[in-house]
Amino acid sequence: MTKPQHSSLHQRLKANTTAWHSRLDSTPGLRQLIRPELTLTQYVAALQGLLDAHRRVEHQLQQLADDHPGICPNGLPAYRPRVPALLSDLSRLASKTDPTRTSTSTTAPISAPPAIRSAPEPAQSQQSPTASALASAHSVVLAQARYLGMRYVLEGATQGGKMISARVTAQLPQLLTEQACAYWTLLDAASTDWTALARSLARPAEDAAELAAITAGAVHAYQCFLDTFDPSTNPTVS
Repeated sequence: MTKPQHSSLHQRLKANTTAWHSRLDSTPGLRQLIRPELTLTQYVAALQGLLDAHRRVEHQLQQLADDHPGICPNGLPAYRPRVPALLSDLSRLASKTDPTRTSTSTTAPISAPPAIRSAPEPAQSQQSPTASALASAHSVVLAQARYLGMRYVLEGATQGGKMISARVTAQLPQLLTEQACAYWTLLDAASTDWTALARSLARPAEDAAELAAITAGAVHAYQCFLDTFDPSTNPTVS
């Protein structure tokens, strides 16, 4: 494999997805969360958008975990799903406002991908045992890279969560009285997972295929959110 640069996976991933991050942060549906004129109806609509996007990304995480047991690397806690917290908050606020968007899905909340660290199943091929094992191992590496790319987006959201939560509850104190802050409480608890993820990505970006897979995972997650908050957005990855 070729070496793209003598820099870390974290640095390369951040550079490769800066355009996506900027576009998502600038969408009106998310930016209104930090504006003083935020209304409860607007807030509920934003929560519904977050629910729709998280459902899509968490479903992909679950599929990867099901297909590749042990995909969550050592030192990185299992993903804490946001869908149940978002559903809880929306349920508590349902009697207080008419959401501008209503979820019609009755799918049960997606559980956290299991942090099982077992060996991958033997490859079903006619390759020699050594070649088959190498191919299988590299497939797991690429699947894990995609998994980490998606978690990069999800865990990155925890870093601004405390600031947004403070602004939202100051503008809408009824969120506290209705105990409808489960999502922000979860983000605060999951903020330590970002630190663990950053450690996982601190190694050199030496494998071009792995870098491409981790970028693809992050781009997929960003696109899920952009499809919800700004369907017309389609930035070019650098």
